[in-house]
Amino acid sequence: MWYTRQTIGNACGTIGVLHAVGNNLNEYSIDPNSWFGKFFNATRDMTPEQRATHLETDDSLEGENLFYFLFLFLPYGQIY
Repeated sequence: MWYTRQTIGNACGTIGVLHAVGNNLNEYSIDPNSWFGKFFNATRDMTPEQRATHLETDDSLEGENLFYFLFLFLPYGQIY
């Protein structure tokens, strides 16, 4: 199970998306060169506290058009 702590204010949506994606890496392929691919590769062996610190100090998300995420979990195992 992939888990991180939320240490950034007003980041509950971002943390929720990270948990949703991180706990489904075995179900879906993610481009290893994408932000998600790089983030999960870098944090794979970290503790939840270390992951939170990494997210706090990771400025690679700045300038990305990743402001809002909407995930719908359907009963057929698909994420939209």
